[in-house]
Amino acid sequence: MFCGTCWQRALSGLGAVLAVVALAAPIFAQGSQGVIRGNVFDVDGQPIQGAKVTISRTDGSARFETTSNAKGEFMQAVTYSGGYLILCEKEKIGSASYQASVKIGTWTTVNCQLIVGQLATQQLAEMNKALKQLQTEALAAANAGNHQVAISKFNQMIAQSPKCSSCYYNLGVSQSQLKNWDAAEAAFKQAIELRPDACATWTNSTRTFDPWPSRTRTRTNNS
Repeated sequence: MFCGTCWQRALSGLGAVLAVVALAAPIFAQGSQGVIRGNVFDVDGQPIQGAKVTISRTDGSARFETTSNAKGEFMQAVTYSGGYLILCEKEKIGSASYQASVKIGTWTTVNCQLIVGQLATQQLAEMNKALKQLQTEALAAANAGNHQVAISKFNQMIAQSPKCSSCYYNLGVSQSQLKNWDAAEAAFKQAIELRPDACATWTNSTRTFDPWPSRTRTRTNNS
């Protein structure tokens, strides 16, 4: 059984979603890495120290976290080319999100402005709409038995909304349908951590892993 409501609550804490310009340029003789760097600042252009910057591959296969320094600067090395989602957030100030394409051997600059107010509300609604579309596509794929496609979509949702417990729950369901038990267990555990009151998550998680390590694990969908 699939569900999809928690991502909306996860988004409710975002103050803004602001796309800014990204620039790519060669970096120092490091052909095995790319670099995402930039600045986090407020609506007045003042640097924001201590902003959390989460950098995720859009397919959900890798995730990095860093923090802006006293000058509002951040930098993160990545080891894969492709699309990334950069989420900058600071409590009581706001959040900004941007998608960038990164190539190994180059650096990409992403400057995040954290704002609140009417613009923030409008951009939050746009992100909400995009996530809802992803959710529709993911659930349709899962219900049609296309679990590899569903897993990719659920991971994209998680990249954009890391606190989405239902995303992890649905990811766990699809992983278990493919008998990817370790991945299913990890997804269900994350869902439980984010929302321990979700009984359905507990029920499904116990179908894929034995909570008592001393017992022999039995993998079954019919328990």
